[in-house]
Amino acid sequence: MNIFGIGSLEILFIMVIALIFIGPQDIGKYARSAGRFLNHFYRSDTWRLFRETSRNLRSLPNRLAQEASLKELEEIKHSIEDTTGELNAIRVKVEQTGKELAESVKTTTEKETPRKQESRRFEEGFKAWSPQNEEPKSDNGSSSMEAIQNAESDH
Repeated sequence: MNIFGIGSLEILFIMVIALIFIGPQDIGKYARSAGRFLNHFYRSDTWRLFRETSRNLRSLPNRLAQEASLKELEEIKHSIEDTTGELNAIRVKVEQTGKELAESVKTTTEKETPRKQESRRFEEGFKAWSPQNEEPKSDNGSSSMEAIQNAESDH
């Protein structure tokens, strides 16, 4: 039992001192008046305010720690959101660059170089002059296409 931070042994000591100073005849009257005073005091707004303030002071370190951690969590959340936005922007740029690269490769492979155009015309010319679209043979017995490919690989 602990009242106002005073233990039961200390209360017993105070009662012995009161018995010595007040005397055994008046101890009942003083105990009743002390009881009434404590009853009024415990029911008063002052006591409620004292208890509430005490409770708030005891819980203050915990609340401060929670608020600090909430602020840190909010800061972390904002930094994650910023990083996510930056990563999405980078992802969009990479996808766009990939599409542009794919389109440029496609257009590059579809374009005929002057050498390819010349060899295609040469081949079409040989086919037009050959009977039944047979490829003419060169001096060494190879077809004109083989001769063109050999010439291109030599360069």
